[in-house]
Amino acid sequence: MQFASTITCVCSGSLSSMFRGGRRSLSARKRLRAVVVAALAAILLCPDAVLAQYPNKPIRMVISFPPGGAADIMGRIVAGKLRDSMGQPIVVDNKAGAAGVVATEFVAHATPDGYTILYAASTITVYPWIQKLSFDVEKDLIAVSQTTATTYVLVTAPKFPASTFQEFLAYVKKQPGRLNYGSYGPGSGPHITMEVLKNLAKLEITHVPYKGSAPQLTDLIAGQIDMAFDTTAAVVPYVSAGRLKALAVAGPQPIDVLPGVPPIAQTFPGFDMDSWQGVFVPAGTPKEVVAKLSAELGKAVHAPDAAKLIRERGFRPIGSSHEQFTDYVAAELKKYEKVIRQNNIRGE
Repeated sequence: MQFASTITCVCSGSLSSMFRGGRRSLSARKRLRAVVVAALAAILLCPDAVLAQYPNKPIRMVISFPPGGAADIMGRIVAGKLRDSMGQPIVVDNKAGAAGVVATEFVAHATPDGYTILYAASTITVYPWIQKLSFDVEKDLIAVSQTTATTYVLVTAPKFPASTFQEFLAYVKKQPGRLNYGSYGPGSGPHITMEVLKNLAKLEITHVPYKGSAPQLTDLIAGQIDMAFDTTAAVVPYVSAGRLKALAVAGPQPIDVLPGVPPIAQTFPGFDMDSWQGVFVPAGTPKEVVAKLSAELGKAVHAPDAAKLIRERGFRPIGSSHEQFTDYVAAELKKYEKVIRQNNIRGE
């Protein structure tokens, strides 16, 4: 009866009446059954008991893109702070492929216990509209917290003939079908952003898909592709080192880490293709665990040392609540459904 006694203590005595009177008359089997029922009832009636034990083992953070890209960089910053605050190792697992679908599918079908979490980018609200999935983003996942926000940057190799966005437009229009651009794959943020720009500016550029930011930028620097959109976190170090040229930003405002680089919206009013990142867990994860994770993520991204690293990479720390992020994801799904249909963007 030690286990039942322990449960009763955890629940502040709320179940003690279940064992008063008649205890001696119960058979050993019935006593065992009563203990099991009491344990289950304790979990249901005393969510604080579940929360107090979480986490009691390492947490697996599945990142939807390969090492070296923006999601990986930000994800590892967040993982480090979670490890410190939650007292358990955060094991980073990069599962790249299909613009984030591989990782998202894995987590959507994982055990909903809070020990497998997804670190995803805004592409999670894009691919439902361009391909068939084995999961539903809103039904099979819980949005825990938006961690960061940033914008995409149009970059080229230093030898590219254009040095300004206007020169870029003029040059590309003179080379219809002869130039190419990279992305993280069909439906990724860079892919959608370039397709929208192509339609607005009447450009003909061939798409070359990659599995993530790092391989895309490696080939761009080497001259294997002509141009790409990528996040500030990924491109700023290369721009600062003179290995890439930044010609324009996809958000509505200039950004501090790339002074003098204009927003595309100055040429095409209303152009706004910001990116974001956030954490999801499988549907069915206890709400107390979701709430704790959300609170810890908010503290993680706003910790002074983490916030400094995030801003230096051109990101903004967000740390939204579960409720705020759930509403935001729903709005982003509607936004990208409209963008994809208006621009006739398809999976490849």
